[in-house]
Amino acid sequence: MKSNLLLIFTLFFLQACRDNTLDTQYLQRADTVDASYSRFIPVDSANKMIRSYLNSIDYTDNDTDLYSLMVDASQLKKYINEAPETVARFKLMFAHKLDYINSGNTNTYAGYKRNALTLVIAACGENGDYIYFNTNEVLNYSSPCPPDCPPGEAESPILDDN
Repeated sequence: MKSNLLLIFTLFFLQACRDNTLDTQYLQRADTVDASYSRFIPVDSANKMIRSYLNSIDYTDNDTDLYSLMVDASQLKKYINEAPETVARFKLMFAHKLDYINSGNTNTYAGYKRNALTLVIAACGENGDYIYFNTNEVLNYSSPCPPDCPPGEAESPILDDN
């Protein structure tokens, strides 16, 4: 069951709040990305999705699995503003942290352990080609939240839906 959660979590980013039918037209168009896959959704829909994930990992009794990742906005802005080409999209890729790999865990299943997972973020242009920062760099060093949450509403595992 947990092995499927990583796929579901990935689809959360790609499909947001789409219906449960597979968009075969999108799958047949490998040369384009449907902009509707990155869209704004209501906070209550986002919270429904987040709560479903959190409940699936039994987060009330779980202080090791990954709830969320924080990425520094200034680094994303820098990537966009200083990239050699116009950034159209970001690709978010799950990866093992280098510390996890370097401690003898290369290719070792980590589940959703926050001490093992990170996001590698790469920019893409309109043509779908990667755009590297400083000719050969991509963004990393997302931090797991918790424990590395900023004070305020972001400490909560869900969004404030007043």
